[in-house]
This record gives sequence, C-alpha cells and structure tokens, in this order.
Amino acid sequence: MGSKRRKEIRKRLADAGLRVTSLMEHLHIDEPKRTPAQRLERLKLAAGLAHDLSPQRPRFCKQRSAAAASGPRNETPMPPKLPTG
Repeated sequence: MGSKRRKEIRKRLADAGLRVTSLMEHLHIDEPKRTPAQRLERLKLAAGLAHDLSPQRPRFCKQRSAAAASGPRNETPMPPKLPTG
C-alpha cells in the first residue's frame, strides 16, 4: 500500500475516532515459495503499515508460528469422543 493511501486511511480512522489496536499478518513458517528473508521482509512491511496507520502508538511486533498457535507438539491429543455416563 502506497504512502498516499496510508495517509488517507490514517485520516479516515482519526476522523471517525478510531485507532489501530492490532494488525495481523499471516505467514506460514515453512512455506516453500518464500525464503526466510522474504518472510522477514513481509513482517517488516506489515510493521511499517501498522506504524503508518497509527504513528503516535508504536507497538512491538509479536511473532507466533502456526505450531505455537496449535499448542505443543508433544501434547496428548484430545479423545475423538468424550465418554458418557
């Protein structure tokens, strides 16, 4: 998204009394089409967008892998059906 569009969106947010509280970028850590450097660059671009939309409130960037989102890999799986009675 270009800088002109970012400024327009930032103004619309401010005019409406809204603020960006979070921004999510979805990347697969093992995506074969992108190198780790390309994935990192994509995260940097997302962080830049977040800053441009809300420059007075810079935030830290939190990364979470798909594996972390689904829980520990060594975790015992839930039973397919809970026992009744």
